[in-house]
Amino acid sequence: LAIVAIAGGGMFASRDALPGDALYGIKRVAESAGTALTFDQNARAQRHLALATTRLNEVEQLAKTSVAQADPALVSGAIMDFDAATGEGSSLILTEDDAHDPARLADLQAWAAEQVSRLSALRSELPASAQAEVDRSKITYVMIGTTHFTNAVIERRHLSPVAAIRLGLP
Repeated sequence: LAIVAIAGGGMFASRDALPGDALYGIKRVAESAGTALTFDQNARAQRHLALATTRLNEVEQLAKTSVAQADPALVSGAIMDFDAATGEGSSLILTEDDAHDPARLADLQAWAAEQVSRLSALRSELPASAQAEVDRSKITYVMIGTTHFTNAVIERRHLSPVAAIRLGLP
């Protein structure tokens, strides 16, 4: 009983922890456990997108502190975690049986557009090394919002792994 109380107290205390904080590892373990215990594919996809939003919230909070300038790797790491959670959540949504549902795709596009807007507003507040991570994230999620991408997913054909190289200034 004491172990459960201590674990529960640690998870509660860690809910507002940021990268670099002593309790951040406990927060991430609790999030991973919650994801592992989410069995419905749609709920799991939504959980990943919620975790991506949490990572972006953390980046915004870090940007307001001196930690971002002192340790830009923490910011870059949080942005990479944001990318990973976004990719996982989007992938789950796009591979579900009802992925052709225009409302679900519209929700994903709206979520992605909101995150791109937040990343754009945040970029100038970050150290230079983290700005490169933001630029990579924005390019990825802008592509999700294109009509060509949506049509390809709805029709489920002509989908191939691709890469793009962008030459030029933003």
